[in-house]
Order: sequence, then structure tokens, then C-alpha cells
Amino acid sequence: MEMVINSTKTSAKVYDNLAHYLFNEMITAQDNAGDFDFFSPRTWFTILGWIVAIAALVLVIMSRLKVRPLFLLLMARGSQAASLN
Repeated sequence: MEMVINSTKTSAKVYDNLAHYLFNEMITAQDNAGDFDFFSPRTWFTILGWIVAIAALVLVIMSRLKVRPLFLLLMARGSQAASLN
């Protein structure tokens, strides 16, 4: 029985506290972060998020380029406001 207990202790991962366990889990997750899993929804949500972000950036740049001439035209036009007496 003592041999079984000692072999179990040496085969299992033993941590001093919860912080060591969490740190080891984070390192393990980081090592696996570069893998592309074709069937993982998280992978596809990440890809979809990148596509949406790039599309939003392109739309913001296009909007800025289209609005600038309108803004300059409005600035060049004289004000027609009534004076306050």
C-alpha cells in the first residue's frame, strides 16, 4: 500500500498553492495559443472579429475622406444667421 501511495504522489503534479497551479495553467494555455483548431468556435470568432475590425477601420477612413470636402464647403460658405439686437 505504501508503494502505491508513493507512486501516486510522484506521478501526480503537486503544487505549493493555488497561485502556482494557476501560473502553470496560464503557461500551458499560452503554449497552445498558436495552434489553429479548424473546429473551434473561438478560432472562428477571432477570425470574424479581425475581419469586422479591419472593415470598420476601412469604413472610418473612407468616411473621413468623404466628409472633409463637405466640412470645408460649409466652412467657406458665409453665415446667414440673424443678428441679435
